[in-house]
Amino acid sequence: MADETSHRAAVLAALIQVREDKGLTEADLADTKHLGDDLGLDSLDMATVVADLEIELDLDPFVNDTGPIYTVGDLVRVYDAA
Repeated sequence: MADETSHRAAVLAALIQVREDKGLTEADLADTKHLGDDLGLDSLDMATVVADLEIELDLDPFVNDTGPIYTVGDLVRVYDAA
């Protein structure tokens, strides 16, 4: 399993990959960016991100209540807290 310091990089890499797969151009992945409104990701895209991260990190932070996840920072927080 990857350690906490690598969660941000892994989350950002997964987001970039899903955006590239959709044919979307590079985007600012600041913590405040909204996953849907700013990055153009839908629920299927997010399921792909979560599945890819579960495989890469051997970590499923969603077994516990995570609270709402709207932004890049929210997603990183969930993985860092797991």
